[in-house]
Amino acid sequence: MLEFRFIYGENGYKLSKDMRDTVFGDELGMAVLSDDAEETAYHFIGYDKTVQIAAARLSELGETCFKIDFVAVKKDYRRQFVGDLVMRALADKAVSLGGTRIIAESPTEIKGFFEFEAYEAYGDEFEKDGRKYIMMKKDLTKVQPCRGCAK
Repeated sequence: MLEFRFIYGENGYKLSKDMRDTVFGDELGMAVLSDDAEETAYHFIGYDKTVQIAAARLSELGETCFKIDFVAVKKDYRRQFVGDLVMRALADKAVSLGGTRIIAESPTEIKGFFEFEAYEAYGDEFEKDGRKYIMMKKDLTKVQPCRGCAK
């Protein structure tokens, strides 16, 4: 049984840290896995029974704009729509907090995942930590159909 929850601030960061370190540090070799936003962000934590399978961070940039960072899904759970559930939960949380727009920095190699989630690229590609990124945005005022239901 999958269980998802949001935990605000430092406690949420502590619970999401190991998953982020595994996906971004061990698998991708990234060095910086936290910043000053940890204490003022909502941390998404996902479990399958007692095993943590997902983590992500949602930060408020302004009254109606939110940013997604550090979306991490355990390797064994990828390509099983867990990432879709995470992205939907992040968008729903942003809306519940008054958000109308959500943005993310996407590595260019997974830009298609964000597009699948109804995000649009904007701006120029840029380099960060030795990888190429593109900014992605989503209008939360538009109702998006369930892609799995359309099949």
